[in-house]
Amino acid sequence: MVYLLRSGIQAALILGLVAGCDLFAVREAEDPSGGAAVFRQPDRPEVVLENLESAVEGMSAFNFTRSLDEEAYGFTPAPAAQSEYPDVWLGWDVMSEGVWFRNMAAASVNGSGHSLQITEVVIENASLTEQQVVARYALTVFHNRASAGVPTLVRGRMALRIVQAPNGLWSIREWTDIPVGSDPTWSDLRARFYRD
Repeated sequence: MVYLLRSGIQAALILGLVAGCDLFAVREAEDPSGGAAVFRQPDRPEVVLENLESAVEGMSAFNFTRSLDEEAYGFTPAPAAQSEYPDVWLGWDVMSEGVWFRNMAAASVNGSGHSLQITEVVIENASLTEQQVVARYALTVFHNRASAGVPTLVRGRMALRIVQAPNGLWSIREWTDIPVGSDPTWSDLRARFYRD
């Protein structure tokens, strides 16, 4: 009787593993450039900004690029970066954003301490499905290229055109980087890590 009970349990376990568990199946790859970052459904324009902050904190290129409009994204670099790296900006798109961010994440030396602070946010409604956002940013990333002159802190202002898709979700369609004083800008960081 015990033998039949044990055989029945073993058969049930084996059947369960074979039928529904896929114990040895190939899993989908996880994002190597972070993944700890929280991504909230961007149902309001301000959530897009929060997602950018979270993507930097978690070093998630995937979440960073999810905040950008894949269909019609455009980036205008700060004038000094445009002059110094003119070839980098040709054809700049969402894929380019992913490349520089993944390179930066790979060069980051700590799992924590990275931050994006977005302050002095001014939002202007252009229409029901479009908002103009201007804000000050301070981006801190601890990476292994500081000795090569790549800044760990960049500051400036960003002018964003955030649009709502037909599904109700918001994303950045246009991003203009504006320098403040002589501080290195986000454009400088983008260019340096894009050329990796």
